[in-house]
Amino acid sequence: MARPSAHRTPSAAQIERARQVNEEFDLFFGSIDLVLAHEAAILACDEYFFCRPAFSGYGQYTAKPLPLGVMLLGWRLGILREQCCAKNAWLIFFAGGSASTTWRRGYCPDCQKSERRYGYEVCVEKIRFCMDICEQVRDWVEVVEIEHFPSQTFSFAEPAIAPCYAGKIRKVRKLLVEAATVAQLITELRTGNVRPPTAREKSLVPDKLTWKVGNAEQKAYQII
Repeated sequence: MARPSAHRTPSAAQIERARQVNEEFDLFFGSIDLVLAHEAAILACDEYFFCRPAFSGYGQYTAKPLPLGVMLLGWRLGILREQCCAKNAWLIFFAGGSASTTWRRGYCPDCQKSERRYGYEVCVEKIRFCMDICEQVRDWVEVVEIEHFPSQTFSFAEPAIAPCYAGKIRKVRKLLVEAATVAQLITELRTGNVRPPTAREKSLVPDKLTWKVGNAEQKAYQII
C-alpha cells in the first residue's frame, strides 16, 4: 500500500500570498535604484515609511511585517546586511530563535540574486534592532471594542428563557495612518508625484531612534 505524500497541496490563500510576494518583490527590486534615490523622502513621509512589502518580515518564532522605513534604516546602518559576492546583500526577511535554525532571504545588488539561506547564525542583533525601532514607530493604537450579539438568559421565573443581548469585549488595533502599497510607492516615484513630508508635530516617527546593542550599550540615529 502506497504511503500518503508528506507534502500538502497549498491552499488558494497560500497560492495568492505567494503570487503577491513575488509580484511585489519583482516590482520593488526592479526599481531599487529609484527607491534608494528617494530614501530621504520615504523616511520623512509616514505613508511611505509604514509601507509593508509582502516579501519583508522579521521575528523570533513568528514573522511580523517589517515597515519599509525600518528596512531602509537597517540597510543604511549595515545591520540588515549579509556578505554575498563583492557587496553585502540587503536582508528583507529573517526569522529564528537564538537556539534554533534561522533562515534569511536577501537581495544582492551585485549578482542580483535572492535566495533563502539556512544556518545557525544568530539573528538576535537584527531582530532586536527591528523590535526596538518598531516599538518607537507604531502606526496603530490598541482600543477596546464591545461587540453586541443576540443571546438568551435563563431564570427560574417565567419565562425561563428570555432573549437578550450580550456584549463581548475585544481588543483591536486601529491604524493611525493609511500606508502606501508597494505599487503606489513605485508608481509615484516613477512619475515624480512624490508625497510631501509628514509634519514633524504630526509624524509617528520620532526625530531620534534608539536601539540596544549587547546588554548595556545603546545606539541612536537622528532621522532629521
